[in-house]
Amino acid sequence: GPVVKREMMYGKERAKLPKRSILFLVGGMEYRLPLIEAAIKLAKQRKDLNLIVVSKLIKETKRKDNLLLVPFLPKVAPFMRSAEVVVTQAGHSTIMEMITLAKKMLLVPDQNHYEQESNAGKVKKLKLGEVLRYDNLNVKSLGNKIDMLLSSDVYQRNLEKLSKKAREMDGAKRVADLLVSLSERILQKY
Repeated sequence: GPVVKREMMYGKERAKLPKRSILFLVGGMEYRLPLIEAAIKLAKQRKDLNLIVVSKLIKETKRKDNLLLVPFLPKVAPFMRSAEVVVTQAGHSTIMEMITLAKKMLLVPDQNHYEQESNAGKVKKLKLGEVLRYDNLNVKSLGNKIDMLLSSDVYQRNLEKLSKKAREMDGAKRVADLLVSLSERILQKY
């Protein structure tokens, strides 16, 4: 099962976000700036959406109408729980967090990053989320993908099934149990 932070597995705290909030977790790599720019343009065009963009590329917190730009969140899990869609890269750990939280995801994999491309392909194939590549990224494509996620229940049903399995498996506990067992076997030899 997935090994995620304790807060992801057992936490309940939620951020107070308005309806139709979309959380963008962009990180700090400069080649991801087009995603931030597309989010800012989308916020200007789509007043029905509330966008929260978190990136180390943002120097100071700014709020304007339905857009919040934030350089850092000390606790991201409450925001992930409260957002209707999370837009982020396609790293394994992040995807496991989204599955554990049963959160609809729009993945924007780093270009030419085999692991992220593969992860994103699996998410799309399993209908857990959608994928948008940087070479197709613009305001229209971003808005269309978000609308797909908001308007279809299939993603949520699939995520809830997988989330239930992930929680039942409790990957972190299983890893800890295996380590204890292995340690005991090693100690018996000496």
